[in-house]
Amino acid sequence: MIARLFGSSWTSIARNSLLSLGAFSVVLLVSFFLFVVNSGGVLLDRTVADVQNNVEFTVFLKKGVSVDNALVSELKTGLTLLGTEVQLLTSKEALDLVKASTNIPDLIDQTVGVVQTYEGENILEPVMIIKNVARVDANRITALLKDPKFAPAIDFSYFDEQLSRVQNLSSVTTSAQVIFIVLYVLFLAIASLILFNTSRILLFTRKDEIQIMQLVGASRKTIEGPFYGEAILLSVFGVLAAFLIFVLVLFQWHAVVAGAFSGTAGAQVMLLHVGDILTTHVANNALVDLGKMLLLLAFVAVLSTWYALRTYLPRI
Repeated sequence: MIARLFGSSWTSIARNSLLSLGAFSVVLLVSFFLFVVNSGGVLLDRTVADVQNNVEFTVFLKKGVSVDNALVSELKTGLTLLGTEVQLLTSKEALDLVKASTNIPDLIDQTVGVVQTYEGENILEPVMIIKNVARVDANRITALLKDPKFAPAIDFSYFDEQLSRVQNLSSVTTSAQVIFIVLYVLFLAIASLILFNTSRILLFTRKDEIQIMQLVGASRKTIEGPFYGEAILLSVFGVLAAFLIFVLVLFQWHAVVAGAFSGTAGAQVMLLHVGDILTTHVANNALVDLGKMLLLLAFVAVLSTWYALRTYLPRI
């Protein structure tokens, strides 16, 4: 029965080749852009994870608290057990680090705002630099640092400012995710509209044939079956073609970027990194992503065809 159903669908596609080709092309383009949007989501998630889990925190100790303080040592041990790399700097070492990074030999306070001069009074407190080398969840590091028992030793003013920047990234991420969802819905709506119109036109193109089938007592399922079959075939082959093109583009990414951005090293490195992320994702999740897209487009095809048949078939 299924073989006969799809056989009738192939016959219908062949008889209405131009219309079917147009619908197939639109499904292909929509599917390709859906793969691109999905890749954007992958890049966003990876970027946010890298920023949040590889962030380096600088925590100032309170005035009068030395790097040998018992609370500081306990905090360092806890952070180390989490998988971070902790570096403790005395006031002098912290000032030397600032001096080396700013390249201002005499007046550092113009850049940092907390130090007077190298030779004068050093008002920079001892510093704890926390590097998330093991890519631990940043929330676990924050929770440990914010433990009330460490409050007597830690000055959170600058740390809170750093934490605020990381948290602001979450709001940006949420906005970007909303944009991706809107794009997803938009492309699916376009595919749905095209498949709906294809079914509607096919109905009126085959009006005489449908009327004859009705006269000889053909059931509604027999009449509607080929329309559903054609919509599913167009969506399935459109998705497969789009996925193949997407993979080919992705695996040619390095060659294209190397040629197009040969004179821009920074952009080239960034785009090559993007290609590496997406290539790794596709290599690990190709079947899952393809399966989801096939099911999604097949569902949209069936739903669009169902609505077209319910709307226009009774008028024939």
